[in-house]
Amino acid sequence: MGGAPYAFGAIANFGGHTSLGANTGVWTERFHSWLAKSGSALRGIAWLPEGTGGNPASFDLFTELAWEPGPVDQRAWFAAYAARRYGGPTRTRPPRGSSCASARTAVPPARGASRRTASSRRGRA
Repeated sequence: MGGAPYAFGAIANFGGHTSLGANTGVWTERFHSWLAKSGSALRGIAWLPEGTGGNPASFDLFTELAWEPGPVDQRAWFAAYAARRYGGPTRTRPPRGSSCASARTAVPPARGASRRTASSRRGRA
């Protein structure tokens, strides 16, 4: 019953397509519905690594599918992904002249800007 075991797979960059898009809607809809079918032979996921690395969010979502207990709410998942990867939805650059050493080093200077800290520009290196 169920036929040969198979894995639910995706190719990230088939044929050199390098857009930032991904079929996340198809993945989140189909994986759990196929897994839940009576007699399903679906046994896991298969990430086919042609061009892997161009879209870390899609890779993270796809590889989490097998561990999720049910269908994934994409809006909530991507909001949580952004928060854990980039430090939250309200992360901003520190104010100019901030005396917080960690804030000065957490965000790199803008292109072409001096790499010196605000205090070293004022002569307090």
